Amino acid sequence: MDNSPENAAKAVFAPGNLLRVIPIAGLYSNNWMKTAIIGIGLIGGSFGLKLKANGLSEEVIGVDNSPENAAKAVSLGLVDRILPLEQAVEEAELIVIATPVDSIPVLAVKVLNRVRPGQVVMDMWAI
Repeated sequence: MDNSPENAAKAVFAPGNLLRVIPIAGLYSNNWMKTAIIGIGLIGGSFGLKLKANGLSEEVIGVDNSPENAAKAVSLGLVDRILPLEQAVEEAELIVIATPVDSIPVLAVKVLNRVRPGQVVMDMWAI
């Protein structure tokens, strides 16, 4: 058996195997979490769509400054609903920041000041 990093990555990310990684993060069920995506443009919206399509999130909550973008994201099925930042962070187990890089420092502080133990915060730089 080849234990190279390339084969390990292929095994972990093969269809049906991703959920085996979840216990490492302390999340233990198949429909494992609510996700809040802050910034539901191309990157955040695509991530939300994939989470939903693969059953990796029981609910995807969107946060966006633009009411038009927020409404469109819901109508396209990219997110299930829209909430204000504070409420979305409170309800989600995974918080994804998918905004332009220049907004991340201030936004990250707002988010990190509200997280509780067990929540995961990640970013997806949108350059």
